[in-house]
Amino acid sequence: MAAAAPAASDSSATTSEADGGLADMSDAVTSESDIQYNQAHKGKLVNVDKNNFLDYNQTHGSATYDSATGIVTLTPDKNNLAGSVTLKDKIDLNHDFSLTTWTNLGDKNTQNWGGDGIGFAFHTSPLDAVGGAGNNLGIGGLADAVGFKLDTFHNPRAKMSDKPGGDSYPADPKNLGTGSYGAMVYTNYNTELSSDGTTKQWNLEVPENINSFTNGTDPATTQNAEVLPNTVTDGKFHKFIINYKAATHQLVVTYYPDSDMDTDILGDAYVWNWTIPDDQYQKMVAVAVAERDSATNKGKYTADSLPISMAIFASTGWAKNLQQVKITDFDYTSWETTGSAVLKYVDSTTGKTIARDSVQGDPGAAINFGTNNVRYTNTLNYFKHHGYQLVPN
Repeated sequence: MAAAAPAASDSSATTSEADGGLADMSDAVTSESDIQYNQAHKGKLVNVDKNNFLDYNQTHGSATYDSATGIVTLTPDKNNLAGSVTLKDKIDLNHDFSLTTWTNLGDKNTQNWGGDGIGFAFHTSPLDAVGGAGNNLGIGGLADAVGFKLDTFHNPRAKMSDKPGGDSYPADPKNLGTGSYGAMVYTNYNTELSSDGTTKQWNLEVPENINSFTNGTDPATTQNAEVLPNTVTDGKFHKFIINYKAATHQLVVTYYPDSDMDTDILGDAYVWNWTIPDDQYQKMVAVAVAERDSATNKGKYTADSLPISMAIFASTGWAKNLQQVKITDFDYTSWETTGSAVLKYVDSTTGKTIARDSVQGDPGAAINFGTNNVRYTNTLNYFKHHGYQLVPN
């Protein structure tokens, strides 16, 4: 249900006699499509695309956003950079979410000193937190993270360190050669990459096996880290989708390495299906519940929400690439307990929005834009006074 669905009697339009003519107004009042509510949970459903991208996201480091194209350039083709885009609010892990993007990993592979790749993470660190560079791809160093990485530079050896925050990173899986690969990842708080053997860090882990992997050609397997074709570093945008299924705690990544955003060709789908291990999931839940129920957040979150952070990262080092992402559609449930609907008054003759109002409403409940809404009534009276009238929608 829309956040502020017009009552039946008001789901209508207006006409105008401006300049001596009679012009229909196609939607007197309607809620914006990017804000809805989940009635059962009473959390805000959000849809993000290029038109409202900066309302919900912010860039960091070398990342820049082009509002005309909807493209985030995470790193230009230069050395020793790190860029990220993070959500301004938190995702509710208790509900499904879906992220559809086009990603450009650049035009160089390991042999041509191209790197490092792009990482997608959901984690319990602060909203604007960024993990380590290099093989971490911004994910290693984040607390309780799960996600996926498109890795374009082969790291044959681990980096050991005693510094926190993702300074160390693991070696890439040995069975992949030196090619680009994709893999589900998570972080684990341990001493495995500590040079003194005692300092705990949020180290990046690449699970050996997942539920399943398919690529449309070879037999299905449970191997997680999979070599990608050379087309992933052809300098073009390739379709990349993440779906999360809350009921089963599953992450499903679908990547089209032969796709092309300019021609809308897709090709074979590479699909990773992974159920987040229960111990990892419970760690995320414990932190989310503690944040939700803390005294400083009282009333900020809905009663059963599990707020977590989300970000997209890319980095360069000795190896470099132009690395970009375009979010075409992102649907998730926010933790917010209240919200507002944006009301548009549209003249159907010109197609232009001639006025806007904002109306507060309870999540999951319809708002009646009738005689009880003084602001709405005053706006309609103003337009009627200037020759407009309500007509069927």
